Amino acid sequence: MESVEDVIRKALPALQERDYHNLLTHLAGIGVKTECDLKFVTFEDLKDTVPLIAGRRLIHFLKNRGRENLTSDQLGNCTAGSSSSSTSPTAPIHSRDWMSSYEVPWEKMTPNLRQCVAQGQQPRKQDHLAMVRIIVDSIRELCLNPSRNQCSEIARRITDKYPKSFADLTMEGELIGCGYGSLLNQIKTRVEHVNRDNTLVRVRRVKRPVNDSEPVSSNEAPASKCSKTDSYGCISWHPLNLPADETPESVEEKRKAMVNSFSEEGPRAAEHGQVEEFMKITYATQRYAINSNPPPSIDEMKDQWPFLFLKKFMCGHFYTLTGIEIGGRLLDTLCRKGKKVIHFFESQLQRWKKEVRKVLKDIDDGEEDINHGVASVLTLMAFFKENEDALFLLADVTATSADVEGSLPIPSTPRLIARGDSVFTATSWMLTMEGQVLIQPQELTDFPSALAVLFCCYYIFNVQYQEEAASTLEFIQRFILRLNPDGSKCQATSMISRTSGKRVNRKLSSLNPRVMSLIKELVDFEWQNY
Repeated sequence: MESVEDVIRKALPALQERDYHNLLTHLAGIGVKTECDLKFVTFEDLKDTVPLIAGRRLIHFLKNRGRENLTSDQLGNCTAGSSSSSTSPTAPIHSRDWMSSYEVPWEKMTPNLRQCVAQGQQPRKQDHLAMVRIIVDSIRELCLNPSRNQCSEIARRITDKYPKSFADLTMEGELIGCGYGSLLNQIKTRVEHVNRDNTLVRVRRVKRPVNDSEPVSSNEAPASKCSKTDSYGCISWHPLNLPADETPESVEEKRKAMVNSFSEEGPRAAEHGQVEEFMKITYATQRYAINSNPPPSIDEMKDQWPFLFLKKFMCGHFYTLTGIEIGGRLLDTLCRKGKKVIHFFESQLQRWKKEVRKVLKDIDDGEEDINHGVASVLTLMAFFKENEDALFLLADVTATSADVEGSLPIPSTPRLIARGDSVFTATSWMLTMEGQVLIQPQELTDFPSALAVLFCCYYIFNVQYQEEAASTLEFIQRFILRLNPDGSKCQATSMISRTSGKRVNRKLSSLNPRVMSLIKELVDFEWQNY
């Protein structure tokens, strides 16, 4: 049986890598787990995910697979007899159905690991790595170079059978992403390591020919900025129905009433209970506007939905969108977990490079005035080698929004403006996006509130994490905010190399391996020291 990945590759060999990644993510999101599930996919399921012609090609391929599979099976039966005599009985099996009969050789594992598994405990690191080596060796007896999907299936089986020993969990015992991302990365990395000098078993993807003179079909639509992949971590990303007893006309009347109220009273109008009620009733219409294609600008959204750009209603929208009360959760966990992050780094000072040590020294020098939430984020940015200005910009303590917009180079992606002498000791904050201040410092008098509206922006307005701060943002999302869907909210296809300083292609993966590794270390550190 072929994997879903293999079928898509065969049907659309020239599909761009980003579209291919989005398609696999979307198919997994609608429930496609095996090759057999693909026959239930319709063109309507694909039209917002891949270009028009690519979607039609895939559906056409899936409809005709039955006839092709029959021909292939018949051909295989005819050639089996002639080839069996020349095949060595000890040669690895390269058939795609080896997965159906594969069993993890638990009897070869170390006694310590088997004991931990039996007792539902996490094995020691050396036993865990030995297990990965044994698993890869057993796989290569059947297939020299298994695909990532095949390694994923093996990792899933292991974590499903022994979740307490191998699943990726937060301190609260919640799954991180799919729950087996770190084990999958270890297995696949080991496979690539043992095949590093064997060019015969490498799998090379078909490259799309570059021809600038080739005309683009008028029927092939460009990739949409707002697509279903933007629903990352959301439970009500694009609601289909209006509230009971509401019509498009009645909802539009409520929107206009809120615009008039804001124009007359400004932000003070938010104190009226009617505004809060109207914002809840019009949630679906707000999502229709945000998810439209092309997406609206921030200026257009501010004209249509002015109350959405107040902290109270932004956090309320985020709660409906994701099911997480972000303000309360960050207020409860940011300082507590921030202290644990700092303690973890301080306890192993010799491990870290000079960037991390410098931040830790600054924290130690200003211990009384330091905000531990801010300090932990800056420490994480140093660890991930991300610059401070990828998230924070500094302004004078008396700076107004007009001062900031007129004097600071504000990027298009969300940033927090820290008002004060340093980011460490800032007493108030602003939120900026698309070159303008969205939320005033009067509403953001503490760091948890500022961080809350920052994450609200990424999710409400379908904004990907900027590549310059993607690791820190994903860590905060998974470890502190505890929002743990599979996949990544940074889809950048390139990045600046940490070694050469040049821009290189970025490998897309479901989970950032450095983020996953740090979270596991912190969970182990918590278990050993608290």
